[in-house]
Amino acid sequence: ERHVYALTFEGRPQHVYIGQSIDPKRRLAQHRQSGDWYGLGAIILTPLAVYSGTRMDVERWELIWRVRAQQYGWRVFGGSNDDGPYVVDPMRRATRQDVSAAKRCKWPLGSARTARRPFAVMVLALTLIGVVLHHCLVQ
Repeated sequence: ERHVYALTFEGRPQHVYIGQSIDPKRRLAQHRQSGDWYGLGAIILTPLAVYSGTRMDVERWELIWRVRAQQYGWRVFGGSNDDGPYVVDPMRRATRQDVSAAKRCKWPLGSARTARRPFAVMVLALTLIGVVLHHCLVQ
């Protein structure tokens, strides 16, 4: 059994990395120790699905999950190199069948667009508080 998982990063809330492992807990520890994701904040692993097969068999499912993440507005990391993590476009490799399969996958992380809403609400609330306080002090 191979586990496909999503890594999300506290410091990059709309970015995700999709990977696979036979032991997700051990793999998360390896990701944290590697230094590849340094500077992106805490790393959170979210399980996506479990498949039977070899690493190569499950690579197609990794691509399908990357497509699904992008469909929800997430920016997808393809990995890391000397310059740090790099963003990829999974649609460049995806077939029509991959896109169709992705639409049937239940994405547990929600839309990246709605992930920004709490920040926007906080800014709006602070602005309104400032206007009210200013109005009270002027009178």
